[in-house]
Amino acid sequence: MRMLGASLLIVLGSWVLAEEEKPEVGERTYDLTGVIMNVKPQPPAPPKTNKPPAKQPPAKQPAKDGKKAAGGAGAGGATATFSGGGELFSCVRIVDVIKTRIDPEKWSEDLGTSIEQKDDTHIVVKQTAAVHEKITAYLSTWRVVMVSSAWAVTQPQPKVKTFGSGDSAMDLCFYTIPASADGEIRDKIKKDVKPESWKQPGAGIDDFITKNGRVLVVYQKPDVQGMIKPYLEKVIK
Repeated sequence: MRMLGASLLIVLGSWVLAEEEKPEVGERTYDLTGVIMNVKPQPPAPPKTNKPPAKQPPAKQPAKDGKKAAGGAGAGGATATFSGGGELFSCVRIVDVIKTRIDPEKWSEDLGTSIEQKDDTHIVVKQTAAVHEKITAYLSTWRVVMVSSAWAVTQPQPKVKTFGSGDSAMDLCFYTIPASADGEIRDKIKKDVKPESWKQPGAGIDDFITKNGRVLVVYQKPDVQGMIKPYLEKVIK
């Protein structure tokens, strides 16, 4: 009987301890206006001139034998496009990025944490104060990036710490690049800049479209972050 009572006390004590260790979670709604991109920006229109429009050659008439004349429809009608890579930073995408990039081990039903899309421009997050602070810093940096010039490689805001603490923590940095930059730039960075470091848990690169170009969001150790900016300045002309 005494042994049974002792076992019950141990189980009860373990349950109470687990309840005490459960982090305090708070709910916040984040407005993503000025952060997300739901539509890819169009390239700038060509400058207006006072020159009269060039005369178009007369349309070719079908040959008398019924065969089509040489020349294909649409010749010379190509339009400019954003030829680089990058993906839209939509509301759906940001939910995935936050869960997988900002303390991914702290998102679970057992902890009472979650993130959901409320509508096209809002998300609802249940998390600890520490994670909320990181999300706020992350989104604040995005607001600056979205309106900054994209024709120079920059780090417009201080780093945001993610992925653990101490030696295992990763630094988060933003690098703006032209819209026309190589679509494979992420893979090239991983290949040319300390390749073995990208195998670390949490290390990675996201490539997103902004209003003025693109931005690379890099998660890496401080020493590797220091190599990326010179590399981009070298390869992006």
